[in-house]
Amino acid sequence: MVESVSKTRILMFGHGGYGNRGCEAIVRSTAKMIADSFEYREIKLASHDFEKDSQSNPAQIDMHIPHNTAIDRYTWPWLKYVFYNRVLKDYEASFEISQREVIDAAASSDICLSVGGDNYCYGEPLHLYALDRAIKRMGKRLVLWGASIEPGSVSERMKEDLGQFDALFARESVTYHELKRLNISKNIFLYPDPAFSMEKEDVPLPAGWKSGKMVGVNLSPLIMNYESRKGMAFASVSKLIDEIIHLTDFNIALIPHVVTEKSSDYAVLKMLYDRYRDSGRLVLVGDGYTAPQLKGLISKCRIFVGARTHSTIAAYSSCVPALVLGYSVKSRGIARDIFGGEQNYVLPVQEMSKPEQLCKAFRYFLKNEHNIRKHLEKVMPAYIKNAGEAAVMLKQVAAGRGRL
Repeated sequence: MVESVSKTRILMFGHGGYGNRGCEAIVRSTAKMIADSFEYREIKLASHDFEKDSQSNPAQIDMHIPHNTAIDRYTWPWLKYVFYNRVLKDYEASFEISQREVIDAAASSDICLSVGGDNYCYGEPLHLYALDRAIKRMGKRLVLWGASIEPGSVSERMKEDLGQFDALFARESVTYHELKRLNISKNIFLYPDPAFSMEKEDVPLPAGWKSGKMVGVNLSPLIMNYESRKGMAFASVSKLIDEIIHLTDFNIALIPHVVTEKSSDYAVLKMLYDRYRDSGRLVLVGDGYTAPQLKGLISKCRIFVGARTHSTIAAYSSCVPALVLGYSVKSRGIARDIFGGEQNYVLPVQEMSKPEQLCKAFRYFLKNEHNIRKHLEKVMPAYIKNAGEAAVMLKQVAAGRGRL
């Protein structure tokens, strides 16, 4: 008689959509880690971009579900939603109604992972509070996975929410020490962002790619929200491109890492490309590449300058020296963990007052390229291995062990 083996049923939620290649990298690497650690498992993914995500199903994801469910007007659920949302202003209660499919999926899961790396960095995530409350009400294990949280930004409501989690996995030391300082939980763990462990996929290089002589550049509209002087990020990257064209023999690859309707790196990079098109020195990478394919391209760069965190994670984990245009705790924390500090490695956009600052920072990389690459080659194998070991601890948490 063959004995039946039960599966560990895992729900990942808080995922923005694969159009954000960083979100895709987190999901792909986490699913791979789970598949390697849990022999029998079922993985469901709740997505805020369900229509598109469900058409491009990465390996190991067994089912996609929508984060938000359309509610027919004048039905009982719609009336309740309107009452909570517009009359009582109880937004968390209304989110429980609009996210009913996620809650139903959680009900049939053993462990629920909140996977959006920086979902707790931009104010109060009320939709997540609603889910967390519902998940714990059902007695399910709840884990914050690969997160960053800005020091000093945790409100009492956020602290209350985080206190419900069975385990908190921080992806860099700044967040880890802040969570420890707040004494939110006994189960706080420090592991690198899971995307460090994502394998690259090599693809044919675009026309104009100069082997061994490419500087990769990523610029995002998001960092422009943090500028102290409007237009400084774009002006700084333009100045850097001028300097690379006129003072070096490098070509430049403009590499988008988020291509959503609300925030498209491609649109910003296209403006840069059009400005310097006639130089013949720029390559504009298309917006249809997957996260592993973009990592494959980034791995072929000599130096990388990036605004999106996961574009720089792709560079770091490929041992490509990366200068980060930072705007939040995650870039500072990751640089500290890899280099021992962020000076020379992270240029905060809030501190950029003149375009020459980026050029100066890039010159440091040109001068120290060999030493930076050697350092990455030394530390990355253990760092990437440590990222993968988060799934071993997750397995203990799922079984009710670990530091519970």
